[in-house]
Amino acid sequence: MLQYKWSLIGYTMDYPGDSAANLSYTGTDSDYFEFFPDDSLHQQFGFPNAPGYFTFTTAYYLSDNSTIVLRINATEHFTILTLTDSSLVLSNPITLTFIGGNVYQGTRTMTFRR
Repeated sequence: MLQYKWSLIGYTMDYPGDSAANLSYTGTDSDYFEFFPDDSLHQQFGFPNAPGYFTFTTAYYLSDNSTIVLRINATEHFTILTLTDSSLVLSNPITLTFIGGNVYQGTRTMTFRR
């Protein structure tokens, strides 16, 4: 079980098939993931060039010692790359679809501190 509030330092989105779509985001004081003892996860973080925040709470579970699966969507999962008392690094697959049909597969990597 994960617990605590983890402040988002930042994230990157990398698309090997279209490097022009790559982006990075530096976290603010309002960006975080918070894992609760009841196995729920609250996520709040911004998107570059977009107003407001992405924010929601959902149940989660650890499918093994390195994968967090959100119960809202079984295909939404994060791989735990690093987990220490003060550092958490998560990664998940992402898809970018352009109008006109171009689809690119990529990876988002999110870095947190506690």
